[in-house]
Amino acid sequence: MLKNKFFILCFIIISLFLVKEANCQRDPFISLITPDGRLIFVEEEKKEELKLEGILYNPYGGSSVIVNGEILKIGDWIGNYQVYKIELNKVVFLKEGNEVVISLEKEE
Repeated sequence: MLKNKFFILCFIIISLFLVKEANCQRDPFISLITPDGRLIFVEEEKKEELKLEGILYNPYGGSSVIVNGEILKIGDWIGNYQVYKIELNKVVFLKEGNEVVISLEKEE
């Protein structure tokens, strides 16, 4: 009986630690223990950050952008983002059907 209580207490502590480490983004209805008794470690989902570093704008077409060190054109993908539109000072990306606009920051 004491072993069962100890196991349950350890399970709760480990579960709370894993949920905290994953920034509470884990589905709480998915078990952290497999049917054969192994513990599942939840990896933190990395947030994609797009850093617009430059725009090579051509009003007649063929514009390019530099994002996270990569040169991209309209239709290219970077992670889950697709380059949709390139303008003089901003780029429009599509992610899961939603537009994400990133403006070029001016250096001083």
